[in-house]
Amino acid sequence: MKKNLPLLSALFLLGMLSPLFAQDATESVSAKVILKRLSGELVKDDTLKIIKFDRKARAQIEIFKGKTDANGEINLKNKLIPEFADYYCLRGEQGEGGFAQLSTVGKKAGDTVEATILIGPDKAPDKGDMAPDIAMYDINTGKTVKLSDFKGQVVYLDFWATWCGPCQQPMAKNNEWMKKNKDKWAGKAVILGFSAGDKDAETVKKHVEKKGWTSFPQYWAKEGQPGQPIANIAFKIQGFPTAIMIDQTGKITWRGHPGGHDAEKEINELIAK
Repeated sequence: MKKNLPLLSALFLLGMLSPLFAQDATESVSAKVILKRLSGELVKDDTLKIIKFDRKARAQIEIFKGKTDANGEINLKNKLIPEFADYYCLRGEQGEGGFAQLSTVGKKAGDTVEATILIGPDKAPDKGDMAPDIAMYDINTGKTVKLSDFKGQVVYLDFWATWCGPCQQPMAKNNEWMKKNKDKWAGKAVILGFSAGDKDAETVKKHVEKKGWTSFPQYWAKEGQPGQPIANIAFKIQGFPTAIMIDQTGKITWRGHPGGHDAEKEINELIAK
């Protein structure tokens, strides 16, 4: 089962962890939100809205709704109450096109809270598409590599998270496959574990070592903001686990839940071509 909580439910749960805001606050802070594509292009004349979650009333309150200007920005003057952590800027009615938290905790009157929403492709890269070139942080060496560094090999990229129950068996299977085919696949194919849902690399490293999944490289999605890694945006990952099979030219040949896919068989078929 994938982690497919509706976005607003997930954000509400995040809000439950935030400090209570001051009900008698009379001063407010400003907000600046920038909307841009992964390429760096600013997105103008696009609709965004800012909401806050009232946990006591279990309701969401719309603070503002409007369009980005010529610089891809929306600027709100003195609209947010300090010490209220549960403000969010959403692109689309339910945040389908991206979201960003606008925390005012620790801010004072006159301050401005800034955030950037990144927009990925209109549709998820799938079979026949070229795989986006994402950055991956090696949990063991601390170095960052690119997916394109593996071009020329068959790559099986498995998006997962340590807290994801359904991710554990596919990860164990990945480890088994790589151990079994170490010599046969050397320089021809590789399985990459890619944690795109954990808060830090150390969490991933400890989990992998505990499980003994050391036969294949493990990476972490370092780039991006909490809850919105750039890699997830680029591949439009909606839940874990999600796996991507990529051929030697960088083209996607399969995408889906790894639980029902014989990756070992497809890797061998791609190598034989």
